[in-house]
Amino acid sequence: MNIRTQFDIGLLPVILIIDSNQAGVAASAFSAGVNDLIRHPFEKAEVIARVRNLLLQREASLARENYRALNRELEIARSIQESIIPTSQPRSGHYKIEAVCMPARSIGGDFYDFVEDENTVAVLIADVAGHGIPAALYAAMLKIAFHNLRDKARFPEKLLKELNDVMVDRGERTFISCAYTLVDFKNKRLLHANAGHLPLLVQEPGKKTVKRIHPPGGVLGIRKTAAITVEMQHLQPQTRLVLFTDGVIEMTNRQGQFFDEERLVQVLEEMREAPLADVKEKLLTTLREFAEGEAFLDDVTFVLLDV
Repeated sequence: MNIRTQFDIGLLPVILIIDSNQAGVAASAFSAGVNDLIRHPFEKAEVIARVRNLLLQREASLARENYRALNRELEIARSIQESIIPTSQPRSGHYKIEAVCMPARSIGGDFYDFVEDENTVAVLIADVAGHGIPAALYAAMLKIAFHNLRDKARFPEKLLKELNDVMVDRGERTFISCAYTLVDFKNKRLLHANAGHLPLLVQEPGKKTVKRIHPPGGVLGIRKTAAITVEMQHLQPQTRLVLFTDGVIEMTNRQGQFFDEERLVQVLEEMREAPLADVKEKLLTTLREFAEGEAFLDDVTFVLLDV
């Protein structure tokens, strides 16, 4: 009988003490799953040292098991997060879109999505407080709630308020900053709602300069009756819109400097006439160069939209 069929050799250490004149016992003991063998008579210090060594091995085995379990959980959470990031291409000829969502760790709490019909396109961008599995799961909940409220897509204020109510009702309360931009091609207007998020950056046709749209609004996920306001702008063809999370402008270099909004605006102004795909790659390259090879400390998400 081998006890290791039921108990891991690292998790249940076994020491067998035998008389020095017992022959043939060692091979049988090790075959049965014994970790160590001590022959009598023995030194007390030797026994203590061997026991301590096995306990250290047990701690290492427990750590490995915990690591494997965590990796399994991360794989599940990663698959959930990957499933909530849009993969479909725009069907409308009214606009072009490019986006990046890069978690600081293997999974994170940033999220974006968009909905469209024949006359409108709307983009939601959000940043759930924290990192790891809890933030990713809250982002997944937000994705589900957003899709369940697609019939409110034309009403930014109502949509964000109902999203807030869903998130407050369904889990432990957590900070969620988000913004929602609706582009209405038929009525030539832009509606932008803000919930504690960063501004929408707008580049109008023929202009390199960047305009900020940043109506006041509190974060979601804390209490009912969230304070949401909406700002409306006239929409001109060939306008460029940029939404982003704080991981972009709060990225730091080795000197502790922030990338900040000024550098982001500089990239946008330099690339005003470039295709969206080139703007995306330029911004990613600039961020990586600024970080000087260091790992990103926060999730980095941005959405570029040409309308």
